[in-house]
Order: sequence, then C-alpha cells, then structure tokens
Amino acid sequence: MIRRTHGDRRNAARVLLLAAAWLGGSQAAWAGSVPYEKLLSLSREAEFEAIPPASRDKVLFVAVISHADAADHTPIHLWVMDGTTRTDIPIGEHGRFHMPVRADWAARHLDVQTDQPTGSLRLTYDITLAPPQGLVIPIAYLRDGMAQVQEILRQAYRQTGGYLAQFAAPHFTRVKISFATCCGETAIAGQVVMKEDATGNIVVPAEVLQGTGMLTLSAPGVVFDLE
Repeated sequence: MIRRTHGDRRNAARVLLLAAAWLGGSQAAWAGSVPYEKLLSLSREAEFEAIPPASRDKVLFVAVISHADAADHTPIHLWVMDGTTRTDIPIGEHGRFHMPVRADWAARHLDVQTDQPTGSLRLTYDITLAPPQGLVIPIAYLRDGMAQVQEILRQAYRQTGGYLAQFAAPHFTRVKISFATCCGETAIAGQVVMKEDATGNIVVPAEVLQGTGMLTLSAPGVVFDLE
C-alpha cells in the first residue's frame, strides 16, 4: 500500500492566522515559553468545546503550529512543567494538535514550553468536516457539516472584531476528499461518478451536495476539506 502525504495540502478553511510568532514568556538561548492561559486562548480549543455538541458534531477543529519560516523543518515539541512533572502536548501530522483544557494548569499559571526560539513559530486553525465512518456516507452529513462550519466561522468573524470583522466569513460550496491510499479512488452518488483529480483528491460539487441519498467511496476518506 502506498501512503499519500498531505504536507502540501492547503486547507480552504484554515482562515484565522493567530500569531506570527511564539509570544511572550521567558526565553533561553534555544527555548521559549508562553503562559498556558494565553496559548489556550489563542488555540480557541475551549471556545470550540463551549459550542453546543449538536452544533459541532460534524466538525473537526484543531490548532496547527508551524515554523514562521516555511523552510525550517525542525521538529516542534511542546510541553508543560508542573514542578518536576513534564506533560508533553502531542503534535500530530502537519503540526495539528489539541490544546488540553486544564483548569489546574490555568489556576497555577503554568507555562507551555517549546524547544524552538521565541519568535519562530506561528499558530493557525484547521477546521474541516469530521471524517465519517465507513464507505457509504449520507450526503446530508456533508451538507449539514458544511453548514456547521459556516456558522462557526461566521460567529468567529463577528466576535473577533477588528480586522476580521470587516469581512464576511468564507462561503463553501464543495467538499474535497483526500485518501490515505493511492490511486484511482472513486466516489459515486446516484448516477454521478467522481474520480480523483490531478492532485489525488475527489471534489464533491455543489450539485451533488444539494441532493439526497448516499455517497459511496472506494476507500475511506481521511480528510474532508471545504472549498
């Protein structure tokens, strides 16, 4: 089995650039830190969890940490020191991570540590549809998930204020499905057969998403982006 990488994938819903640098905190020669409460606020993890589950059950939301210098591929590590206890914050593929929501860390004003220098990291959001289970997917799931993402972003733009408040939230009409395997995957909805494009993704167009019935995939989709 050939694994496909998604390192060059540009998520259409990764729209809110947070910090162009690793902010604040003490700094050693090759280390930086930021207060846990500040990074939790920047990651928007607690805010997402505060959304009623029925309004986000089809949405996958993660923070994405990366180097401000795109040419820097040094592995990034994050951790919290509580006395002598170190708790690592797992960072997944392409810098995707979930910030733990810990009231005890906030109460003790702990710092999140990194092995990267202050000013070298940036933080963005990655918001997609939660990958549905199985190969047969109700088209309504994709349509409803798109509506959830749209509303979450609309509220985020309205509440952020300042620069972002000047613009309307992005409007999505298509779902782009990526796969872990290669190649020749298909998606079928009624009489419509969709095949991988030149980038190895299947794009489900608006006219299919407006219909009813099921979407049948030849392999499990691993990323359900919005366009």
